[in-house]
Amino acid sequence: MKTQEIIKFFQENRGIQFIGIPNYQRKDDNAIGNYTLNINLPYEKAKIKNRDKYINANKDEIINQVSLKTKLAKDIVEAGFENIKNRAIANTEKDKEKRTAQSQAQTDAYIPLSKCIKIHKDTGDLHISGRVVQYKQIVAGDKQKKKKNKQDRTIAQDHIKKILDIQENYRTFKISKIKNINVQKDTIIVEGEAKIVFV
Repeated sequence: MKTQEIIKFFQENRGIQFIGIPNYQRKDDNAIGNYTLNINLPYEKAKIKNRDKYINANKDEIINQVSLKTKLAKDIVEAGFENIKNRAIANTEKDKEKRTAQSQAQTDAYIPLSKCIKIHKDTGDLHISGRVVQYKQIVAGDKQKKKKNKQDRTIAQDHIKKILDIQENYRTFKISKIKNINVQKDTIIVEGEAKIVFV
């Protein structure tokens, strides 16, 4: 589909709050499933809530817990904590100059179609952010592949997020080479080559 067709479609269907992304294949374990996102929930508020959890956390206690549970060195766990904390702080800055380079570049590169949908100025790729309200697995993933692909710092960060109850059911999908967009009941179905660009 052409960029202008996509823009027109979303302008004509502003009231719909659910987006369906069918046959998405996860890269970490090759699982295939259908995602449904609610795009009307306040994503920025969720990011701020997560940021505050990192800021107010007892870092030393968390590092000790994660190191004990994972058998990872404390310096690795601390590096993981500081990485996700600093990223969370930077990406909630209202001052654009203080955001991470990646976050700032993303802001400048898109035409917003709504609060949660934007289209890339150059590529025409559609970016949809929302809260995952349903995931229906079609093909099971390879758990061993997923485990092998994770680095130590990522493993530490996963445990830190679990301890702090970080809300991670928000996703941003990039959908390129869009073949079709249609409405099924209360959901917009977007068919194309999709990948998750924010977790």
